[in-house]
Amino acid sequence: MEFLIDCNDKSARRGTLKIGKNDYKTPLYMVYTRNGVVPNITSDLFDNLLKTKKVILEMSIWDIIAGSKNLEKYKKEKNKSVKSYFNFENFDILLHTKDCLHGYSNTKVSQNLMSGMTFGGSKQISVEEYIQFIKLLEPEIFISIHDVESKKEKSLDWLKKMDTELEKEKINSNFFAHIYAKKNPKETIKQFSEQINKNVTGFSFSELSTNYEESFELLNEFINGLKDFSSLPRFISGYDHPKLVLESVERGIDLFDGTFPFISAEFGQALIFPFSIYDKKQNLLKNLRDLQFQKSKEPLLIGCECLACRDHTCGYIHHLLNTKELLGHVLLT
Repeated sequence: MEFLIDCNDKSARRGTLKIGKNDYKTPLYMVYTRNGVVPNITSDLFDNLLKTKKVILEMSIWDIIAGSKNLEKYKKEKNKSVKSYFNFENFDILLHTKDCLHGYSNTKVSQNLMSGMTFGGSKQISVEEYIQFIKLLEPEIFISIHDVESKKEKSLDWLKKMDTELEKEKINSNFFAHIYAKKNPKETIKQFSEQINKNVTGFSFSELSTNYEESFELLNEFINGLKDFSSLPRFISGYDHPKLVLESVERGIDLFDGTFPFISAEFGQALIFPFSIYDKKQNLLKNLRDLQFQKSKEPLLIGCECLACRDHTCGYIHHLLNTKELLGHVLLT
């Protein structure tokens, strides 16, 4: 993987992420998947939507763990990659140790094990097992194991363990070191800087603070502390509201994940763009369940050429939502 920063653009950090034969322009939103599918979108529709645009798919390690026996059997008997099992063979994948939609799946770390929730119940894995799952899926990018409920920060210890295992197994996937700390950014960055080696090809952030203002202050400190590693891409998880994305871009984040589009659709809401980050009163959501749209013949957004706006009216989508037709959520997503 290679990350090239466009130094000519002074207004924001823009770049190109090169993975194999694919080039991705950053800032980049990675598409969330759950149990091997993109919520509300069928694989054929998803392929059609992406004819002119490339995206990276995000998967959770807990989805892989839950179906690992079937995946191993498929790979052995069919002599195909696990990606083809999910119909993802044409996509690059980032494998995360958490699921940004389901908070209960977040990792809890003991001395030797990482634990989390799958649809088959609670599971635990070691560093060695995690690396074996990396070998099974062969993602283009994966995130280091880290602790999300840290009384005593263990993420650095896990980073050291993973470095050792990666050297032994000769893994080719790109390894993003996860930086997790709610206090003392300078000390945390100093410790991580001493540990960063050739295996680390990017950085990951999440759970900086439950208060967004404090969170962005911390993010500023972390980004400034990583200035010696500015050539490596930076990924943040869970900061997916459009305004949070823009705030993060302003501070130098390159990659994002999130479930905001899917959650909005589940509540019957359409995202309306463009919007102003400075207009505090502006509402970028349109509630299609509202009775005011019952007979509306207007599109979701006048002038938009997307499938939902081009061929469907607000009144029709209102009808789909209130009759509980799945197509309503599909169009809003």
